[in-house]
Amino acid sequence: MNKTISIFGGNSNPKLVEDVAHYVGVPVGQSRVERFSDGEIFVEVGENVRNVNCFIVQSTCSPPNDNIMELLIMIDALKRASAGSIVALIRCIVTVLTGENTNAEATALAAPRPSPWTAREAA
Repeated sequence: MNKTISIFGGNSNPKLVEDVAHYVGVPVGQSRVERFSDGEIFVEVGENVRNVNCFIVQSTCSPPNDNIMELLIMIDALKRASAGSIVALIRCIVTVLTGENTNAEATALAAPRPSPWTAREAA
């Protein structure tokens, strides 16, 4: 039987990956994501994904830069393994930074946005 869908995940939230795969009803894809001693990321896809629709579940939790880089390297590894399609499911954790900062250029602020579906339902 040919496989049509595969779900992979990075190191940011393995429980989330398992929950999504369980909900969809497929096993988590075989992959290895490791870091070398100098901090570089190594990704190896451990199964045949040729013409398979691949989903990568990754979170932007701390450290976000490392997790996003891990996601990009996983996308590259799946592309090189001839995946049929690659979809990234990114769980964004929004934080709001508050404080007394007079330098507007140095302020970093992320606020949750209203859902477009909520606006439609209210109308």
